[in-house]
Amino acid sequence: MKVAAFQTNELIRVANARNIRLETLFEGYDFYDLLFDDKAGLERAIKWLKEYYEPDAPLIASMLRDMRNGVKCEIEQICGLVAMWGDKLGIDTPLNDKCIEIVKEFEAGIRPMPTIENVSEFVLPCI
Repeated sequence: MKVAAFQTNELIRVANARNIRLETLFEGYDFYDLLFDDKAGLERAIKWLKEYYEPDAPLIASMLRDMRNGVKCEIEQICGLVAMWGDKLGIDTPLNDKCIEIVKEFEAGIRPMPTIENVSEFVLPCI
């Protein structure tokens, strides 16, 4: 969940810089609660993500399903937009960049099907 928390933190920073307001999808889960600068905020974000996604835990993510079925993923429309705007605005997005790299290498046949072991490739910022 740490990778997801940092990746979402990057997304919110880019959205804020672009004056994009992220809507609350469900009562009690405001995306801005995922924005953090310290360890306490990181822990809060991880708790939020675990609670929010717990009902979906048994499901297979659509991007993973696409990868398993040999269908090109929408990585550019998700992480790619965060990374592109981060570059334009001078906001570092290393976790989104790494996610793009892993998926593109898989799609190009350079790397086998990504697994949970790929999490070790993400360098988490120190806070």
